[in-house]
Amino acid sequence: MRRLSWGLVLLILAIPNSSTAIQLHWNGDATDLSFTEATRCTLVVQADTAEGRLPVQWRLLWTADSAYVSPVPISSDAPCQTGVAEARTVSAPSTSTEIAENVVTAQFCSSGDTPASSAQFVLDLPGGKKGKFKVVALDPADPDSAHVIESGVATFNGGVEADFRPVVLRSTTDHRSTAFRLSAVGAGLSQAQGLALSAPDGSWQMPLNIATQSETAISATASLAASVPASVVELSTANGSVASASVPSDPPPPPLAPENGGCVRRFEEVLDPQDPYMIQPKDFAFVPGGWTPSGSWTFHLFYIRQNQRIAMNPNTGPNFTSKNIGHQVSNDLANWNWPRSQAADTMAIRTRGGRFDSLHVWAPTIVQQGLTYYMFYTGVDKDQKQRIGLATSTDLLSWTQTDSVLEVNNSQIPWAEPSPLGPRYGGAAQLRDPYVMPDPDVPGDWLMYFVTVSKAYSPGMVVGVARSHGDMTSWGSSFALPATHHPWPADTTFVVESPHAFYRGGNWWVFSTVNGDSVWANSDAYSPTDTVAASSRWTPSQKLWTLVPPDQAGWFYYWHATEYLQVSAANDIEYLAAFTDDIVGISYTQMRPATSPYLFNMDCPSAAAVGGEASAIKQPGLLLTGAMPARSHIGFRIQLPAKMRVHLAVYDVLGRRLRVLADGELPSGTTDMMWDGHDASGAPVDSGVYFACMTTEGTRRAVRVPLIR
Repeated sequence: MRRLSWGLVLLILAIPNSSTAIQLHWNGDATDLSFTEATRCTLVVQADTAEGRLPVQWRLLWTADSAYVSPVPISSDAPCQTGVAEARTVSAPSTSTEIAENVVTAQFCSSGDTPASSAQFVLDLPGGKKGKFKVVALDPADPDSAHVIESGVATFNGGVEADFRPVVLRSTTDHRSTAFRLSAVGAGLSQAQGLALSAPDGSWQMPLNIATQSETAISATASLAASVPASVVELSTANGSVASASVPSDPPPPPLAPENGGCVRRFEEVLDPQDPYMIQPKDFAFVPGGWTPSGSWTFHLFYIRQNQRIAMNPNTGPNFTSKNIGHQVSNDLANWNWPRSQAADTMAIRTRGGRFDSLHVWAPTIVQQGLTYYMFYTGVDKDQKQRIGLATSTDLLSWTQTDSVLEVNNSQIPWAEPSPLGPRYGGAAQLRDPYVMPDPDVPGDWLMYFVTVSKAYSPGMVVGVARSHGDMTSWGSSFALPATHHPWPADTTFVVESPHAFYRGGNWWVFSTVNGDSVWANSDAYSPTDTVAASSRWTPSQKLWTLVPPDQAGWFYYWHATEYLQVSAANDIEYLAAFTDDIVGISYTQMRPATSPYLFNMDCPSAAAVGGEASAIKQPGLLLTGAMPARSHIGFRIQLPAKMRVHLAVYDVLGRRLRVLADGELPSGTTDMMWDGHDASGAPVDSGVYFACMTTEGTRRAVRVPLIR
């Protein structure tokens, strides 16, 4: 027979004292009822005589034999009893997690000045069926403790043998390096066979490794470089039961150290002091922030390692280099190295014999989805054919290289020339230099920019775009950007490389490098995937050094293979970087506002600004910092560039204002606030999705607020 397990969250409007146990029985003190017809019964939850007060919150667990147990709230017109709490409202599951757990939420009320010592609610029980109930709660003396209290079992018609489903009452995390540890307390946790972190909206999931486990406590670990946002821990059992609880976000990363003067920073890999230019760190990718094993919060840099000594040696040649992707870190954007006692990581990605990447690995680009990092890179096989491959990591140290995800064929890029001729190509498919970013026009989709030889322009190259609907492995619906084709004389083969796109100054910009020399830019106010010709919406191509004031142009004469990095949209922190011929390394500068006709002004790359100091905040921002499920609290962080008046309120999905959290002047910098999950009248709101909206002088910010009780 099929058994259904249910959980009921019970909330009492009272402040408890310390308690050691909860009693559970039917009205009349019996712990078992027997009946054959459908019956309406009253279940009583009672504090020990010595304690006299109930906890604010508990879980009522039940298991019934092929039966549905329905709680019945009292009439809204009925008065609350003195000293006895009664279920005033009963809310059905409202989130995907609650539906999976079958969680129903009851809100209780009682009258008088004395906190309730007992609670009761009415249940409609089906005839001829049987089941059992139990109450579990955190020690009310300390809702953040690991001490779980449980009642005895109350049954009807003798009960059932099935176990109660597990329940997570509280979870905490420790994450100060790549070592992540989650600890949870509850009941029935020994049943857990799987544990995972998930986004509140279900958009990502990260499996955890169970480390310790008992009936009331469980811990799990993972190696995570990313800062963990407010999320949900999900516990699964062999019989399909699910338990969940909110997980607070990591605290903000430690401030990054300031660096000394200068407006361009550089990275060079020097292995041989006698030949400092031996390693060319060519196409590359920055990752802003991320833990290392030693605990530091850093910038990560991944780059091609082309060994010029090998490439220029007539006995070896270029086919014997570019075999691996290097990895370096920096806390100040000035000094690049691993913490002492750790060697530089020169083998993040490497060539693999017999695979699509057996000859070379080139041009990484890295994006983060949930807590997983996805590296897309160019793989070249023994026949010089190029494809785009994928590797994944959670700690930015250990990468799992998979197969190719994009290649020149009729299903993925039918408009590309599969066997281009000419001395530059030798008949091998050209497909390289991926750049991946979220699709600004289609939420949930991702765009991959790349270069290839177009049939329409052969042997000329062009920037192409492919789309994924979120799974990162399936790419298609590709098209060319005609504006990036350079119509020079037909007898000259122009190679286009290293494309990337970003939004600045009211336009979308696509940068690419032509013939390994100049960086060219095209802009479009319509979309970064606009396929119209340059004479329509795309501007004509212009060189990078024309986009800055003339006194800064000289810095960019030797820049190739540019990359754009946005560290903080709210704080307007953006960088532009490139491989630079004159230093045989990577140069980068911060992009500051500029007046027309220029795109940006150079400025000193400021790692300190990334740490979130008030002086770096350029516009008001509102962040969700996490939840404390034991107290049903939600945390917010307000960021202000200057002292100003702020109005912050919580609304339901119908737009009804539930509670005003702030309405007055706040100081510059960051201000943390908490919502206790109650409306303006002091009544707790149901589990569900809400929205917090902040208005200031001329701006409005909103965040989605999942409340799980």
